[in-house]
Amino acid sequence: MIVDRRSIFFAGAAVVSVALVPLSDPVLRWVPIVVAITYVVLAVLSFLDWSSRAR
Repeated sequence: MIVDRRSIFFAGAAVVSVALVPLSDPVLRWVPIVVAITYVVLAVLSFLDWSSRAR
């Protein structure tokens, strides 16, 4: 089975961003949270694009 590499990258980047939340400064903790949410949205949209083209 062929897997969409973009969505895997975006999901991995979201995991790394979530891992950085506890390490970030409390004042700037919103930055990795927003980045993680953005990467999750990109992963879902990339997967949906890939699955619609794979048909």
